[in-house]
Amino acid sequence: MTQQINLQIPAQTLSLSLAKLLPLLAEEQQSKVAVPDVPATIGAELQGGIYVGPIILDGKIVHLIAAPESLGDHDWSIATEKAAEYRVGGFEDWRLPTKSEAMVAFANAQEIFDNVYHWTSTVHGDYTWAVDFEAGLVFDLSRCYEFRVRPFRSFVA
Repeated sequence: MTQQINLQIPAQTLSLSLAKLLPLLAEEQQSKVAVPDVPATIGAELQGGIYVGPIILDGKIVHLIAAPESLGDHDWSIATEKAAEYRVGGFEDWRLPTKSEAMVAFANAQEIFDNVYHWTSTVHGDYTWAVDFEAGLVFDLSRCYEFRVRPFRSFVA
């Protein structure tokens, strides 16, 4: 049986075997282990938007930036178009956030979002996930509903 340690990061869990962790801790006593730089504090302006925190995707730290404003309420097809057409700060890679990215934003920076449902890009059959930034509820809903559109962009550390 392999012993594990779980590290909690908002909306994420990182599991490491003790066999892999112990050598890192031993090495850390001899020299400092490199820790990735955090590009800004949560809620700070960064790269045309507001930094809402990191997420781990495919083993890489990805930093999430929310647009400084919402684009109103739209059905999902219009929401995806509006987010993709968004241009701020000289960046052209704005899009709807994934469900996981929206949950990281809720966990880290709920106060910068309107307390309503926001569309995500994550589809579930004939439905799409939406995140309520008042209570943190997540539902897969019909794409004909009109919810808030808040574009995101991201970059790898």
